[in-house]
Amino acid sequence: KHGRYTKFVIAEVNGTPYEINFPDQKHFQHTARFQTVVRLEEGNNEIKLYNPVASGMDSAIMQYRKMAYALKAATKAVSEKQNAPEKPILFSICEWGFRKPWLWGDTAGNMWRTTPDIRPIWPWIKLIYARNVKLFERSSAGHFNDPDMLEVGNGKLSYDQNTSHFALWCFMNAPLVLGNDVRKMPDNVLEIITNKSLININQDELCKQAKRVKKGRVDVLAKPLAGGKTAVLFFNKSGVKKKISFNLETLKKDAYVSAKFAAENPFVTPVFGGVEANGKVVSATLEKCASAAFIVE
Repeated sequence: KHGRYTKFVIAEVNGTPYEINFPDQKHFQHTARFQTVVRLEEGNNEIKLYNPVASGMDSAIMQYRKMAYALKAATKAVSEKQNAPEKPILFSICEWGFRKPWLWGDTAGNMWRTTPDIRPIWPWIKLIYARNVKLFERSSAGHFNDPDMLEVGNGKLSYDQNTSHFALWCFMNAPLVLGNDVRKMPDNVLEIITNKSLININQDELCKQAKRVKKGRVDVLAKPLAGGKTAVLFFNKSGVKKKISFNLETLKKDAYVSAKFAAENPFVTPVFGGVEANGKVVSATLEKCASAAFIVE
């Protein structure tokens, strides 16, 4: 096969696939060759040669699924050898979202990176949030969108930026992987990353990612929780103080959120930040980059 790149083909012999990677061609070679041994049966044998990779996405799917099968086979073999239960492996897919892993990642792994690598720079964190928040329908129990690790406590992020960053990741069902040096951190950083109320929202057994139900200078995210409750986050994306008033009736009308609460006087429990409830309207005044969260039932 002519060309500067490795070529891939599957030789399927009587239904058994053999993967073949042709080496790249050297300048002094007319062709690149590969030899393999296949098992034939007596009589007639059916041999098919084909390349299932038509795109970069096809290649990624094939490779990550192959690794997933290998991990399952390895855990099963160890389990049988030790006569013990299989130990689960969390398989994290990382190709930075280039091949849309949210469309196929649940057939290979447990979590998949949806964006380029994160940095402790506020505009970059907001960019990653903006990409990941759109993928709410692709997250489910055991399968999660991964917008990369947390940068809480790193760089020159302010307290409000650190808090909003952590809250957003919790609401988006993101894996909470600390990226800061846990051996030395200010008390206010420790306070943020150990916020049990936010962690409980992230770890809720319903495993539904929050949906952005209102987009603007202040975004509103709503995350359905087990037991018919709904967690709501106000996020001030702007660089100035903002006030927001939000009618909770919006959450009832949204098919994904499908909130359930008392008709006229829903019960609102603040999680952090200052919120005021007046019937079905919840209001908050947010400093730049700040956020506030509450649970409604």
